Amino acid sequence: MTFTRRHAEDPPETATELTLGRVAAALAARGYTTRSAADRVSGMWDGFAFGFALEGDTLVVTGAWGHELEDSHQPAMLLAVNDWNRDHLWPVCFTCPAPEGRVTIGTRFVVPAGAGLSNEQLIAHLDCALRAGVGFFQALGPPPSNEDVA
Repeated sequence: MTFTRRHAEDPPETATELTLGRVAAALAARGYTTRSAADRVSGMWDGFAFGFALEGDTLVVTGAWGHELEDSHQPAMLLAVNDWNRDHLWPVCFTCPAPEGRVTIGTRFVVPAGAGLSNEQLIAHLDCALRAGVGFFQALGPPPSNEDVA
């Protein structure tokens, strides 16, 4: 199983069942380091956390900004999220509650995979999810430092 982009003269790939093992292998082939659990693959991209899960026959890629702000910042966060969602097809961005009355921002990129995905399709979707998610988070500001996470 290869995860390199094919050349125009190569025969088309066939779609095969999507598994988290294939997701992890595709990410590893791109040079990424991930952690795998029974129901999730996760890793860090440019300092931001992303997770990959299968919900039925759908691949769901979620991202976490990593910063938590006081609830009083939620109106500004909602404006940023609404602006992004209005101007971009993906990922869907949202605010979510954090502990102690704080708020953070996440992303969600959904890929229907009921008919399976070829390796090329899988790579394209993973690239889109990660590039767009990191792009959104970088527009908000740098990732949290180690002191912020601890």
